[in-house]
Parts: sequence; structure tokens; C-alpha cells
Amino acid sequence: LTTHGYSEAAFTILSAILFDAVGGFSLSVIGHIQRKNKELENREENLKKQYRHVRKELYLNTQMVHSLHKDVKKKNIEIKNILTMSGQLNETADTRQALESFLLTIIGQIGSDHALILTRARREHNYYSILAARGFRGSSASKVRFYLNSALMGYMDGVLEPFPVSSIPRGNLFSDEIKLLKLFEQDIFCPILIKGQMSGLLIVGKKMTGKMFTHEDLNLISIVANQTAFVMEQAQLTSEFQDIYFKTIKAMMKALEAKYVFARGHNTRTATYVSKVAAKMGLTPNEVKELTYGTLLHDVGKIAIRDKYLLDPKVFGENESLVKQKILEHTLKGAAILRSAGFDDKIVDLALHHHESFDGKGYPHKIGGRELDDGVRILSVCNTFDAMTSDRPHRKALSQVTAREYLEYNAGKRFDTQVVKAFIAHLDESRQMQKYN
Repeated sequence: LTTHGYSEAAFTILSAILFDAVGGFSLSVIGHIQRKNKELENREENLKKQYRHVRKELYLNTQMVHSLHKDVKKKNIEIKNILTMSGQLNETADTRQALESFLLTIIGQIGSDHALILTRARREHNYYSILAARGFRGSSASKVRFYLNSALMGYMDGVLEPFPVSSIPRGNLFSDEIKLLKLFEQDIFCPILIKGQMSGLLIVGKKMTGKMFTHEDLNLISIVANQTAFVMEQAQLTSEFQDIYFKTIKAMMKALEAKYVFARGHNTRTATYVSKVAAKMGLTPNEVKELTYGTLLHDVGKIAIRDKYLLDPKVFGENESLVKQKILEHTLKGAAILRSAGFDDKIVDLALHHHESFDGKGYPHKIGGRELDDGVRILSVCNTFDAMTSDRPHRKALSQVTAREYLEYNAGKRFDTQVVKAFIAHLDESRQMQKYN
């Protein structure tokens, strides 16, 4: 071989060797790249799966948050409604007024066209009639009666939740019951339960929008029914307490009148004057009622005064100032009796201070002006007028003209001028009414 030939052969061999080496290296690299690519594809698929899972979890959590938010809103509305109704209870002690405010709440929240509360007006009644209503008018209102022994009421016995009137089966009902239900065909009935017993019925009229009642609507109706039950139960307890309270007052009055014949009718007449004047002067119905009760008892201390000072005109003539002093002590004794019996402080004060004077020269504490309660200043005028125009052991009754002139002369001195004016106005109004009767 020539040198040149050797070089070509060597180049050819070297080229073949290099080609094999490069080819093997390329295949190795390609295989490695392919494996890495597969790994990346698998990782990408896993990431996609994780992403889909995270999105699903996020969606579910979002739905849960929305659901919780709706629940919180519902609870907030419930709390708001309860607070609203509690506020309405605090603002008024009148049962009917409180219940009517409940009905306004339910009409406003739900958008119903009417709402009613029915119960027994008297214990002896065997039917429910309308106690409070809003939006329900017409001649049919006075005729709405749900008889306790009816098949309709039998259906509702044991029902605890609001239900649509349309769900009541008509098969066993009498024609008058079916006719009654037609008044409330699209309404909701909800029993009012007191200590587990049905004591009334809440009726909520159809929505003015024509929409169906929602779960939230029914929940609100249940809340109102429960609040209504509370008010009705408290009213029942109050009525029973007032009945006992008034019987106690009557017993004390009877005891006084049995001993002191000249007291007969005085407390009742004075209480009538007081109630009229107090109302005229702007006192609330509850204040008038309490003042009236206190007036009926203002002289109860005379039970503890010896008969000779109250009944014997000779003793009065012999030492008038001593007898007057002894009789005035009935204010202290009356206050002690009423306080020990647990009567309200205002009623005790009426017994204690009804002989005080507006100018501060009265008995027993010589206080006057605005130191005296409104009720005391009213009672002072009314009590004096009736005492002057009534027979007493030592004198005959004076004329109303004389008593009136005495009040007018002492206005601003012994008596509050505004009270005297209100009392005189009442007398004039009464005289006018007598002319037309």
C-alpha cells in the first residue's frame, strides 16, 4: 500500500468507528429523553388530577360557605324578628296591642295580605274568636268562630307546626266548617300552644305576590306563634293575679265600711273622680288603673282608728283639734297596713300622703309641690270634694257649689292649680252630659 492508500483506508476505518460511537451515543440520549418525557407526561397527568380534585374541593367548600351564609342570614332574620317582637312587648303592656304589633311584623316580613290571632274571649266560651287582626275586614270577621268540639279542631289537635289550610281533609267536616275554611283557603294555620295544650290559632293570609310560602316563612310563623303563646300566658297569669288583687282590695273596703258607715261609697266615688281626672291629665291607662286601685284603699288606715274619734259627734265637738289629729293618723296606719300586705310603693304613698298640701303645710310630712306624686295631688282634690259633699258624723253634706268654690279658692295653695282645673272641667262635662240624658 502506498502512503496515500494507507491514509484513505485509515480514514475510512476511523470514520466507521466514529459513526458507530456517535450512533450509539445518540440512541442512548434519545432513550433517556423518551423516558424523561414519559415521566413528565405522568407527572402532568397527576397534576391535572390533583387540580381537578382541588377544584372540586373548592367548589364544595364554596357551596358550603354559601349555605352557611344563607343559614346565618336566616338566623339573623329570626333573631331580628324576635328582638323586634320583644321590643314591642317592652313598649306596651296592653295584650291586644302587643299581639297586633306581632301581626304587623309577620305581614311586613312575609308580605301576607292579612293575619289573625284567635282564642277564647271568655273561659266559658266553647269556641275561638278573633282576639287581634290586621288586614282582615268585612262582616265575616265577627262571624269567625272555631268551635272546640268540632271535627276541624279535632284535626288540629296535636299539630305542632304551621300547615296550609288546603291540606285539611274535608271528608269529615260539616258544611259550616267547610264554608268557614273557604275564607282562609290559601292561608296558613298554626296552633298556639301553652304548656303543650292548644290555646289559640294563628292564621296568616296568602302572599300578595301570589308566591308559595317558603321554609323561612313557616319558621317565622312558628316564632310568632310561640311569642303569642308567651304573651297570652302572661296575660292569663296577670288576669288571675289582678282578680285576686281586686278581691283583696274589696275585702279591705268591706272591712272599713262595716266599721265606718260614713265611708260607704266614698272610696268608690273618689276613685271614679280620680280615674277621670287622671286620664284628662294624660296619665297612661296603667297609671290610671294603679291610681284607681290606690284610691280605693287610701282610707284603709281608719280601720285602726278608735270608733269614738270616727263616729261620736260629741267627742268631735268637745275637742275638734285633737279628734282631727287622731283621725289624720289613719294615713300612717294605712301606709303601714298596705306596706306589710306587700302593696306597691305608689299605692302605699297614696295612703300616706293624701292629706299633704300643695303648699307644704299638710300631714304627716309637710311636703308639697312637685315633691308630691301626680297621683297624690290628684287624689287630694278628688278626696276633698267628695268628703265635703258627703255626710259626716259632725255635719251634713255641703253643696257641690260650696265644695267647688273651696277648691277654686285654694288652687295654688292647698291644691295643685292644674289638677283643680282638670277636676272642674270634669264636673262641667258631667253636668252637660246630664242635661242631654
